[in-house]
Amino acid sequence: MPSISIAEELAKKQREISVSEFFERNKQILGYDSATKALLTAVKEGVDNSLDAAADADILPDVFVEVKKIDKEEFVVVVEDNGPGIVKKEVANVFGRLLYGSRFFSRAQRRGQQGLGISGAVMYGQITTGKPTKIRSKVAEQDVAYEIELILDTKKNRPNVVEVEGNYDDVNRLCSEIAAEHRWAFVNINIRPYYAEGSKTLAFETVEQLGWRAPDQVVVPMASGSLLTKIWKGLNELRALGLVSEVRTRINGAQAEGCSPIAAAYKEGRDFFRPVKPKTIAKSLAIGNPADGYYALKATAESQGAMDTVSDDEVVEGIKLLAQTEGIFAETAGGVTIGVLRKLVKQGIIKKSDVTVAYITGNGLKTQEAVIDAVGRPVRIQPSLVSFERTFKNSEAGK
Repeated sequence: MPSISIAEELAKKQREISVSEFFERNKQILGYDSATKALLTAVKEGVDNSLDAAADADILPDVFVEVKKIDKEEFVVVVEDNGPGIVKKEVANVFGRLLYGSRFFSRAQRRGQQGLGISGAVMYGQITTGKPTKIRSKVAEQDVAYEIELILDTKKNRPNVVEVEGNYDDVNRLCSEIAAEHRWAFVNINIRPYYAEGSKTLAFETVEQLGWRAPDQVVVPMASGSLLTKIWKGLNELRALGLVSEVRTRINGAQAEGCSPIAAAYKEGRDFFRPVKPKTIAKSLAIGNPADGYYALKATAESQGAMDTVSDDEVVEGIKLLAQTEGIFAETAGGVTIGVLRKLVKQGIIKKSDVTVAYITGNGLKTQEAVIDAVGRPVRIQPSLVSFERTFKNSEAGK
């Protein structure tokens, strides 16, 4: 019976394809068959996602869209809205799984691709750039926003999101073990030299923006100490290439008191540091066993710079000062930088006449919980001129 053997032969050829392979084969249907069309589709699906969320919550939508060009064919698309937010445990499903959503059983079809839309944009972004998608959300007025970086498992219809219970040192140690056991690559662990070299661009851009001259002083926040060492290296490479005539820059390091192994070593005149257990609101700097601590001490000594620390209260004051005077909302590392800058000026280490650069390395939206009690919550009004005028008059009267 030849038909049976043919059927059996055909059955052997059947296989399951990965989601990324399905996406690649059908990208012209999904709207991602060219860079231009993909950009338009990604913006459309992001906006549709926002509009659908507002419609489900029965609120008037307020949507912000920003498209940033990185290079010739790479863009960053930012979509923000006033929707009800997404429960944290559902973020991976909503943005990371195709054919997942709340609309499949709706009788009336509205915008979007019924669960293909926004997750399709996430898929396309990862396939073409290899970079994660960032999702920031909160589900209640009183909550602090959370942020998740999403990497998809492109062989299956599920993302892999892993949260490690512990601090930076715990995660770094775990990543070192995983890299050795599974031969995985981690940017700031076993391929660290490539990651660290990128930090030199801060020195390059500083010199360029100052009209091709090196600053007199810089203040750099320190976690592992890598950034400080690479800014120093970048400045000296520019001098070696003849792009600046001289480098007399003093490299100053800044740490929070609750995690200051490098600054403590500097103050005690040691060229080595003692690991500490972090206890500070400056979570992005909370590395108690800094990999480049020795080299940070060396760079500061070579440049005749200094190091200092600030308390958590001084971190918050630094964030507020920068916001009030420059309109920049920094995360806690920026508060550390400004707090130490302030101290070094008071100590006479940094002079008023010095051309000084303070490096602010993160946006304040990352660490809103650090300042929420210090700045208070915004006044809420109804969307009417009467409500605004009443609130404005009360503010002027100090009520």
